[in-house]
Amino acid sequence: MAPAPTPFHILRNHAAPLAALAFNPANSCLYAGDQDGVITITDLKSRRTITSWKAHEGGVLSLVEWEGKLISHGRDNQIHFYNPMPSHGSLSSRTGPSRPPPSIESSLSTNALNFCRFSFCPISGPSSPSPDTAKGKGKQREALLAVPNLVDSELVDIYLLPSKARLHASINLLPKPPQKGESSLKTAASRTGLVMAIHLGFDDVQRLNCVIGYEDGRVELWRCGAETQHRDQASEESQTAWRRTWDARMSSGPPLWNKVWEAKGHNEAIMAMVVDSRVHRAFTVSADHMIVRYDLRPFTSIECPNAIAIPETINPVKAFSTGQIGNASLAIPSDGAVVAVGGWDGKIRLFSAASLKPLGTLAYHRETVHTLTFASASLPKIDADPDAASTLDIGAEDDSDGSEDEEAGGVPRSRWLASGGKDKRISLWGLKDFGTAA
Repeated sequence: MAPAPTPFHILRNHAAPLAALAFNPANSCLYAGDQDGVITITDLKSRRTITSWKAHEGGVLSLVEWEGKLISHGRDNQIHFYNPMPSHGSLSSRTGPSRPPPSIESSLSTNALNFCRFSFCPISGPSSPSPDTAKGKGKQREALLAVPNLVDSELVDIYLLPSKARLHASINLLPKPPQKGESSLKTAASRTGLVMAIHLGFDDVQRLNCVIGYEDGRVELWRCGAETQHRDQASEESQTAWRRTWDARMSSGPPLWNKVWEAKGHNEAIMAMVVDSRVHRAFTVSADHMIVRYDLRPFTSIECPNAIAIPETINPVKAFSTGQIGNASLAIPSDGAVVAVGGWDGKIRLFSAASLKPLGTLAYHRETVHTLTFASASLPKIDADPDAASTLDIGAEDDSDGSEDEEAGGVPRSRWLASGGKDKRISLWGLKDFGTAA
């Protein structure tokens, strides 16, 4: 096994433990949020902090850039949607942030009681008409946002962006069979505890799926739309079913969302969960020493898109010991080849996503690694929206999409990993290509 790399750069621009990290789509800047609610934006070419501001009264849970605008989720029960940051010409050479922070365009109230991060799912395909269509500004791109229910932290709601309208409420509610004299709108007979992690994504046949991790260590796979026996019908139905407004507590007809599968991989609450981009595999960690992989391909792969039960010959749940009791964070790149696990001991362990074979250990942090994120994959230029402004107009001339960096040992930015810890530091790593990891 090759010697483990060391971080090629350390950022010390936070005064509180890190809580969330995210690269922008061009990998030209890094967003970071800490447990005091402060967000910083760092130019990855100059390694300088461009701006810093107090975004939330509680800690930051999630960060993502969409359509050139930052979205932040905090423990203060707010999701903020920001305007693009105004450009002030070239960066000054003085020490400290050189630009004012982006202004808040709007906010969405949420329930952050269980510290569950939102799940953000961009929608590909035809866009919805924009109010500015008549002015020649084209159509709006859309996305879905999944968060815990506003009043019940054991349930999940889904919102449509950019309208911020709630499309689906309490999608994982299982009606209790009514007893004599009881209402049919009773909650589930057996509750699974608080929702700890959510992943929303489309599978191979473009059906909308939601993977949910719970306080009792359970993972469930839910799907929007009725199951059919024909692949083309399933695909066609899935393209329109998720657009229907639906509330599980109020609906009296067939459910829009159905639980496809569930498994229990841990005896304690799930601390972190990641799912690959095709919803083929999910991974979880907890306070124990295990990383657990869930094979979702029998339900989401194009080879068997309508399965409703895993064959007995397939074991969908595989647990592997990380050698460390207590793990706090997970990350998976867009190609789904490797999984990074951040431990309470400050180490980052890399595993093959296909086999869970250990690939190496990254050691720098002295305390818990709270957050991990891989750099964005290079996207085809055809997918770019020419009308979308960038949150930060930086790195426009440095070919940051996959460009090599001398300080990173020539590793392209598309293979960078960022980690943030309790030690208030952010480390940047340049990794080898794990595309063929066994």
